[in-house]
Amino acid sequence: TATYQKYHFLCFIISPSSSSVLAAEQRLVLAADERKREFHEEKRNEFESHAEEEHDEQDERTRESTEQWREFHYDGMHPPHEYNRHAI
Repeated sequence: TATYQKYHFLCFIISPSSSSVLAAEQRLVLAADERKREFHEEKRNEFESHAEEEHDEQDERTRESTEQWREFHYDGMHPPHEYNRHAI
């Protein structure tokens, strides 16, 4: 009877009903992994967008600051910097 019980237990483990339960659990795990992946991808995209905006704003502040410096230091004797460029 011990052999029969062991065989019966093994059949239960690999029975269609338990394999469908395992498959359902696996689908849940895969779905959770996919949600985590999408969440982290979205956060990464948000960070990259924010970093790009910050970089663009810093470039604009630098450009404005440089322009103000040029206007303040322009002596009127030479053409302004915009007209004195060697390369565009």
